[in-house]
Amino acid sequence: MDISRLTAMDKLWRVLYSPRAVFDELRSDLQIVIPLVAVLGANTISWSIVNSNPWLLVTAPLGYLVYIALLGAGFYVVGKICRTGHGWTPWIGFALWMQVPLAITAILDVLLTVLFGESPTITLFTIGNTAFPVSTATIWWVWTYTISIHGLRSWTSKSRFACVGLALLPHLFLMLPWLLIFIYVTTVFIVT
Repeated sequence: MDISRLTAMDKLWRVLYSPRAVFDELRSDLQIVIPLVAVLGANTISWSIVNSNPWLLVTAPLGYLVYIALLGAGFYVVGKICRTGHGWTPWIGFALWMQVPLAITAILDVLLTVLFGESPTITLFTIGNTAFPVSTATIWWVWTYTISIHGLRSWTSKSRFACVGLALLPHLFLMLPWLLIFIYVTTVFIVT
């Protein structure tokens, strides 16, 4: 068996609890296929089982690849700001590696759906009689954000505080068009 595959599989686990060390290793030996297969495979299976929609087997992976490409582009801009010297492809790999906790989310989603019929939500707070539930996937998204902070600390040599802000930039880059559409729709259709 190829030792580099074992090392990549080991990195899949270690990125969950020791992301800084893994991103230190990835700077010189970036592997993209292993996290791509793990995250995309787990999410595709989850989307198709949880939503019982066969079209998701095609559309969800394509949408996810577009998302990763855009997220990688956002991190590429961060890399340019920090003058890291990394091209676009390493930042795509960076985006994939930070998404590894979402493979666990997908697996848990399938298990919870099979066992209980739906994924549970957590109510963080209530106002009056209105509860504001948060999906359990939110916890995993926070984990991916934390991993991205550690990865940026490794790849940019910036402070923890700076990396907290830098890690937000790609997500803002992704959310800005949706926010503008939301603002436009609400001002055109709700105000008038």
